[in-house]
Amino acid sequence: MRNDYSKPGEINVDSLYTLEEVRDRLRLGQKSMRAAQRQGLKVGRIGRRGYVLGRDFIDWYTRQIAPSTLPVAADGVAPPG
Repeated sequence: MRNDYSKPGEINVDSLYTLEEVRDRLRLGQKSMRAAQRQGLKVGRIGRRGYVLGRDFIDWYTRQIAPSTLPVAADGVAPPG
């Protein structure tokens, strides 16, 4: 059974989340979370429970979307910054 967290969709940089909390907040399935781990999302474990730092999730997500969202000039070169 899924929990009802107070702020769905929000991941704070300075917070620690269980994998279940991340899935619930972002409305992701188990397969999506496993795929994220295979793609480099850092997950720490204590016993059987997995934990993710908000900072690590945001960094991972930024790396996933960065190439597709950078503006590209007419000459094919992304502007600095």
